[in-house]
Amino acid sequence: MFEILGKQNDRQLSFIMDDTIKKYALKLMPDCDYVIDKKFSLLSKELRLILKQMLNFNPNERLSARELINNSYFESIRNQS
Repeated sequence: MFEILGKQNDRQLSFIMDDTIKKYALKLMPDCDYVIDKKFSLLSKELRLILKQMLNFNPNERLSARELINNSYFESIRNQS
């Protein structure tokens, strides 16, 4: 997961209250930013943004299923029924 997400900032780690756990999580993270754009370069910019929002490390900032379903990217799928 961290290979894709890269190093997380303080805001993204703010939901972890235990310092020991936070330090452990930091040890697991590579010293680089998101690599989604590089690994998934064939996907549209909009879809890569959705992936980043879906994979957000902080669950308080991660998109919910409802938010994803209502995203304009999926409008054509919603309109099929």
